[in-house]
Amino acid sequence: MFEAYFFDKRATTNYRVFRLLKALQDSNFTINRLAQDSGLSYSQTYNAFQDIMLELQLMSDRPVADVNETDFKALGGQVSVDMYRFHLLQESLPFRFFDYLFTAGTPDVHTFCTAAGVAIPTLRRRIAPFKAYVTGVGLHLNGVTWAIEGEELQIRMLMLTFYQLAFRGVGWPFSEPAFRRAKHQIDLINQADPLWFEPEALYTKQDLLILAVQQLRIDHGHALTPDRRWNKLAKASNLPLKSLIYTRDHFPSLTPRKCTAERDFYYFCRIHYLSFGTRVTPRQAWVMRDFDRPGLAINQFADGLLDALIDAADPLTPESMAAAHDVLRVNLHRMAVSYYVLHGNFAKRIDFLDRNPAEAESGTLPHLIHDYFDQIDATGPLAAFARHWPHMHRELYRVIAPDFPALNADHLVKVAMFVDGGTFVARDLRLFLEGIQFVHLLPTDPSQVPDLIISTLSDTTLITSFYGAANLTHTGIIPWATEADDNDFYHLMTLLRRARQGAPTDALAAW
Repeated sequence: MFEAYFFDKRATTNYRVFRLLKALQDSNFTINRLAQDSGLSYSQTYNAFQDIMLELQLMSDRPVADVNETDFKALGGQVSVDMYRFHLLQESLPFRFFDYLFTAGTPDVHTFCTAAGVAIPTLRRRIAPFKAYVTGVGLHLNGVTWAIEGEELQIRMLMLTFYQLAFRGVGWPFSEPAFRRAKHQIDLINQADPLWFEPEALYTKQDLLILAVQQLRIDHGHALTPDRRWNKLAKASNLPLKSLIYTRDHFPSLTPRKCTAERDFYYFCRIHYLSFGTRVTPRQAWVMRDFDRPGLAINQFADGLLDALIDAADPLTPESMAAAHDVLRVNLHRMAVSYYVLHGNFAKRIDFLDRNPAEAESGTLPHLIHDYFDQIDATGPLAAFARHWPHMHRELYRVIAPDFPALNADHLVKVAMFVDGGTFVARDLRLFLEGIQFVHLLPTDPSQVPDLIISTLSDTTLITSFYGAANLTHTGIIPWATEADDNDFYHLMTLLRRARQGAPTDALAAW
């Protein structure tokens, strides 16, 4: 998780307990219940609850007479998980330090330490986790000032990732004038080249953040110069690039050459952050159509990988049909553009997902992806991708897995429902399970033994008789309420995640 780089042990515990408090706030929870659900001791949970209640009083400026469970809803009812998480980030020394490095014109570690009242050895120890991440994406801290140095494109991707993850759901990281300027700039850009936005789309915080980070770096004297790989790609694909706002009129401090480079950065970000739903929209197809050219390395990479997966799929399943993968094909092209231009290693949101890294490295589908990289000729047309499996495989696995569930069956949690059909209980539970990517909902077929069974039956004899007791040795049976509420679904999601992470499924029934 992103927070793990910045929270100390106390903040991590408080955040964990607060998330449980929000899930249970409409029920009569107790400290004992919190301790049981969080896996913490009673004393740890009690101390965390006291900390949280104090922080909520400070955040709301509403003191309470007695700090107990009944007061939580009054104080924390309007405080979302994101709001509390951001409160903890703002209290975090390493977060404040990297925010300072990104926003100060001439950052200096001594200036920061003096203002924060902290010694350099303490700061060095506290920032070590995120500093290691920064180094891992090819950047470094200056030996004297500790300012972040390296390729400008990589620095901007780091900043965008940092602020996207830190400010999700809350606030704006920069000044109000910076917000107004970014909003004005995006309005001018959309007037100059409206084809890069869907007609009904509204700009997002991310769209404004791209422009704000770009402006900040220019203001601090870190304008880009033309990128060789981007220029080669734009020329070969004949991308229709307009000048937009990137002229001397809007950026008088930049040379025409740097104005072009900044324009290219904006267009690159529009491609890098393209998002796709269940279908490819006409505008998204227009944005990507110029990359669908046989001679382009990105097209050869994306189509070659997709063809290899289709060839490996069972010809009797929809997975073997190219038409079933239209959205994935465009997404693979988008990813190929990003990794090609950024030379493979760069800061991205998936780096901070709380998932088991081995998931993308073992199993049928991950092995197929790895085999595809293995057959790339290091001197051939795909040479630019030859060494990028370590950087790309997690994101590739994430976008490919939903399209190829049969190839990814060894990473899915197989679930069966023993709930009366045609009821609201069955409908709600089925909709919930079908919305979870890593769950494969099995039919009630004795030949298909699940990892987990969810049942409203009070007596499991029917289930063991149906499958055969010997076949259910490693299957967990989870009792389900006929009037399930949010707490029940929360607990079910917790159990499903544990099963996905490899917890013994036969132990999960002890709920």
